[in-house]
Amino acid sequence: MINLRYHIVSLTAVFLALGIGVLLGGTYLDKYTVDQLDESITNAEARIRETSAENDRLRGEIGDAQARDRALLDLGTTQLFGAQLVDVPVVVVAVEGADETARRNVLRALTNSGADFRGTLTVTEAFETLDDDRARNVAEALDLSASTASAVKAQLIELFGAALAEAGAAVEAPDQPATPTTTPTTAAGGGDTTIPAGDTTAPVDPNATTTVPGGATPTTIPESQTEPEAEAPVQPEVVTVMIEHGLLAYEAPTTASESGPLLAEPGYRFLFVSGEDLVVPDEAFLLPVLRRMADAGPMPVVIAAPTLSSTDAANAVFAARTDAELSRLVSTVDNLESFNGVASGVLALDEIGRGARGHYGEGRGAAAPLPSDA
Repeated sequence: MINLRYHIVSLTAVFLALGIGVLLGGTYLDKYTVDQLDESITNAEARIRETSAENDRLRGEIGDAQARDRALLDLGTTQLFGAQLVDVPVVVVAVEGADETARRNVLRALTNSGADFRGTLTVTEAFETLDDDRARNVAEALDLSASTASAVKAQLIELFGAALAEAGAAVEAPDQPATPTTTPTTAAGGGDTTIPAGDTTAPVDPNATTTVPGGATPTTIPESQTEPEAEAPVQPEVVTVMIEHGLLAYEAPTTASESGPLLAEPGYRFLFVSGEDLVVPDEAFLLPVLRRMADAGPMPVVIAAPTLSSTDAANAVFAARTDAELSRLVSTVDNLESFNGVASGVLALDEIGRGARGHYGEGRGAAAPLPSDA
């Protein structure tokens, strides 16, 4: 049963609301108020049109800049970098999830620079998700003492960093040949004969008596016994095992008909490609590898990344710039997605050969947009 008082109050509220609505709806708006509203609407529409036009202009400028970058990357790298890294072995070390367009641009520039590009090693998600069972298989293949995933990862980083450091050792210049000199020698049978130093064959004197016993034949030493064959270059075992177990992915250069062993001789230079949204964080692989390489002194390494939205110290570029030791041992580039960044990467690799290091780009910690003495 409905309470009568509640029913009366409800009806009163309904009629009161209807009355207020009729009153407000029928209120007269004078011409001035209408004109003000029209003017406000007109001004708002004008501002919207101006904003749209400005956005279109900015989009056009961005498109033009991107087109110039693409043209420079397609045509400029050959003209500008044609002799920068001739015959220098270069390997790119990347992390899965890094900007693929930026990496491809770098590979093209390295090829056009004349570098002896040996390919790309990419750290895969399998390294990050390595479990104890798979870790034991890896440890057995490398005869490691560790058995847990974390311990095996630490030893892999140690071995991989050591392999890069050894391959990155500077190649010593060959010794200059000594200036030929002459040495007076007395030939058998009398007179002095001058023989150039290093010449093991004395002039034949027709009056000299032979020292070879009758019936004997001079012995000729086979060349294979005088000069042992050079050992074939061998790829570091840690690289082979990590590739076989999917912890590293290897991409051979497109210009090579076949790929030989990696990191099998000194003289390498390395471009580390970092970025955002990596499947293996830099602090879990790239940075520990760099710190292991730092044990050998200045590194032939350029760390590069596209323009970053954050200045997270865990990123390899910013970590290297803010680390007192790493900052003087490596070079960095922070705008790899642009032509300027690609140019900085190639020129920074080149100046390593002169013993120079630097930090280039537009982000925090960059000392210059490009290497100045390239």
